[in-house]
Amino acid sequence: MLYQLRLKTISVSCVVKETCVLPCRFEYKEKDLHNIEWYKYTDGSLVHALKDGADLLERQAEAFRKRTSMFPEQVSRGNASVQLSAVRTEDEGLYLCRVHKISYEDSDVRVNLRVEAPVKAVTLEQRGDVLVCSSEGIYPLPNISWSPPSEHQTQEKPMKDGFYSVSSSLPLDHPSHVSTLEGIEISLPVSLLFCLIKSESCEVTVFMVPGVRKCEYGFILFRLSYYCRIKIIYVCVSDSCEFFLEPNTAHKNLLLSEDNRTATYVWEEQPYPYDMDRFTDWEQVLSSSAVTGRCYFEVDCSGRRCDEAVSIAVSYKRIKRTGEGRDCEFGGVNDLSWSLTIRDNHYIARHNDTETLLSSTFSLRVGVFLDSEAGVLSFYQVLSDGQLSHLHTFNTSFTEPLFPGFEDKIADTSG
Repeated sequence: MLYQLRLKTISVSCVVKETCVLPCRFEYKEKDLHNIEWYKYTDGSLVHALKDGADLLERQAEAFRKRTSMFPEQVSRGNASVQLSAVRTEDEGLYLCRVHKISYEDSDVRVNLRVEAPVKAVTLEQRGDVLVCSSEGIYPLPNISWSPPSEHQTQEKPMKDGFYSVSSSLPLDHPSHVSTLEGIEISLPVSLLFCLIKSESCEVTVFMVPGVRKCEYGFILFRLSYYCRIKIIYVCVSDSCEFFLEPNTAHKNLLLSEDNRTATYVWEEQPYPYDMDRFTDWEQVLSSSAVTGRCYFEVDCSGRRCDEAVSIAVSYKRIKRTGEGRDCEFGGVNDLSWSLTIRDNHYIARHNDTETLLSSTFSLRVGVFLDSEAGVLSFYQVLSDGQLSHLHTFNTSFTEPLFPGFEDKIADTSG
């Protein structure tokens, strides 16, 4: 019988079908007997036992046979961990590691194992007059929701091996926008639609932005601890936006064209007059007006010296202008700007002192899609055939008007 003890509990997360280790450490003393037993805390079944450095598995529960192993060569270093392979949903629960000793009391460690089958794929399709968001093979049972909040019907079904499938149907009864997704005509009641499937530590978000001009599918997979975060983005942009660069913000090493649509890095400082809005240390420039609502523009960095660092950003107007600190830099140590940097033929997404290196083929023409109300900022490669390839999406809540900005050796900014 296992007694309820006041033990410190170690939490471990494992993914179904993978191998994970349940940790157990103890104080080793030479010439002491160290027999080790692992139990499933909830029912007292034996998971694994080690005696005198050898496995002792006569009483091992059937559910764990041929799936466990220990590290006898590391017992002298105080390691009593057990390795569990081909993890199943039914393995979830509390475990007890008990180390038996001669000279002093036993050592007990309790481990809480959480098992998850992460969301790996989401299907978004039209079935008659409804839009259906669905996924399957998930554990534990996830939540599924739409944003903006809309009337919908959700079905949850158990599958074999303890997994679940979920499906949510959203009526398309307000055809104010029409778009095309994988050959399917879809009428959407809102300008931006989110389908969110979220389990314990795995989140999948499908974004759909309706329009008619450009439509591209992007997929990103992020690892968060043991699980994942997946974003599937459908972007269809119907309108481009146009803006001009503000000469009074331009650093003195940036030369603006007569139409204020091109900025070029030059070695010789320009005789710009003093202005409190001018960037004094970082070679940056802001647009003269904010972009609002949904906006798409493209930046061509294929001009002079664009093989060096170039940043394409959106920023709040109140970003600092004076000083060498990175609190003045787009995407630096501040929460006032979001940027994509092109450096050494790589893309780097940057915000608030966090950098994400992006793996992708390389292009010096970049598309930027902003929906300020929905809190979505996406960057795309513009390929030679004019198609868009998704690079990165920031999801946040924008609280102020946003101004496009550029750092260093920037070329054409035509939309």
